[in-house]
Amino acid sequence: MKQPVTIQLRVELDQLDSMLRSQIENLQSEEKNVKEASKTFQEIRNTVKKVHFQRETVQLDIGGTIFKTSLATLRTREPETSLLANMFSGDGISVEADEDGNYFIDRDGTNFRHILNYLRGNFRVSHVDPVVKRELLDEANFYGLPGMMKLLASFICIWTNCNAATGIIRHLGLKSGCGLPGLIVMKPSSASYPGNVQQMLFPSTDSRGEGGACSMKGQHFDFSFTQHRIAPSHYAFTHLSCQAPKDWQVSGSCDGVTWVMLHNAVNKPASATKTKRSGWEMNYDPSLGPFTSIRIKLVDSHGGAGCLHINNFEIWGELSDLS
Repeated sequence: MKQPVTIQLRVELDQLDSMLRSQIENLQSEEKNVKEASKTFQEIRNTVKKVHFQRETVQLDIGGTIFKTSLATLRTREPETSLLANMFSGDGISVEADEDGNYFIDRDGTNFRHILNYLRGNFRVSHVDPVVKRELLDEANFYGLPGMMKLLASFICIWTNCNAATGIIRHLGLKSGCGLPGLIVMKPSSASYPGNVQQMLFPSTDSRGEGGACSMKGQHFDFSFTQHRIAPSHYAFTHLSCQAPKDWQVSGSCDGVTWVMLHNAVNKPASATKTKRSGWEMNYDPSLGPFTSIRIKLVDSHGGAGCLHINNFEIWGELSDLS
């Protein structure tokens, strides 16, 4: 009598086993489908991302300020170190646009235009205010732009007073370790006025004696920087015996051909003595510089002998390499 019950249990167990097997197969099939769907979704996502990054322009939100530029600009310069190049390379740092289509970077946007100008290839360090330059050094470091950092690392000789030992010529002399060999070439406008050209850079109390020359009305001396450019702010000099210059002009040139007026002194006899400089501000326009040469020209001596005797000539401003 118990045999039918046993048979019935076996039938039910077989049915249950069959159902479990079927459910396992369904789950495995669904798992496979989910994996394939996930793979397909990722492929689509990557494709959309690449298409999205292939747009001609991109909008950046730098600390709340919007900048519009091209992907080519962001990717081209210093791609190995540039944060922006890696952000928009398509296979570097993962970035997502906000709901307005902007890519946010939590950084001060005040000077970011200089970063973009550098990436575009039209950044001129001479146009940048010295205070801004210090801020830009931090920004260039953050964005991974060592080339820009090198451009910004020019030396600034800050004017405090006309006797300050902080000028460009003194800096170059100290830098060379032995005077100014090859760093500055000085020459008169004519071989007829050789004077003591080299002495113009040395103190008037130095044993080398008096700098400059007599009978220099309408003539000039040039100071050419062979390895540097300068964006001048001030200049100063002393004078010795004979007459002090009264009307003179100081100009700058990028090529030795075209000269830009920096200071026009009219009937202003220098109050300098053998040990004390007189100093003046230069009217420097960054769009016309920086310069490789500075010229001082005697315009008139008001009936005097036309002396242009100068010693301890110095310039202040920004110094950068010629390369």
